Amino acid sequence: MAKRLSLLAGVVFLGYFLFSLGGLALQSHQLAQREAAVQSDIVRLKAENERLATAVARLQTPSAVEELARQQLGYLKPGETAVVVDFGPSGPPRDLPTATPTPRANWQKWLDTLAGR
Repeated sequence: MAKRLSLLAGVVFLGYFLFSLGGLALQSHQLAQREAAVQSDIVRLKAENERLATAVARLQTPSAVEELARQQLGYLKPGETAVVVDFGPSGPPRDLPTATPTPRANWQKWLDTLAGR
């Protein structure tokens, strides 16, 4: 009876050990996936940071500041005159659509072919 009890205790202990080991393996796998996602975010954010740093450096030049002041704020240099074109409520003129020829019916194509046209 003591042998069976110790065998049963050993099986229970082994089952618990394997169950715990499986949980740790799953947790390790999830952490590895999370690490990969964080690493890809780091790479993406570094590239974005580099792009923004380049944009900031470019926008700190006098020519870029002048361009932004002219485009976004409507600033002019002394002696310049602004011209505003008002197209009215319809907006700027658009290209008129070109008419597409009406396709001929199949029987008309056959008639032209047989008549040698």
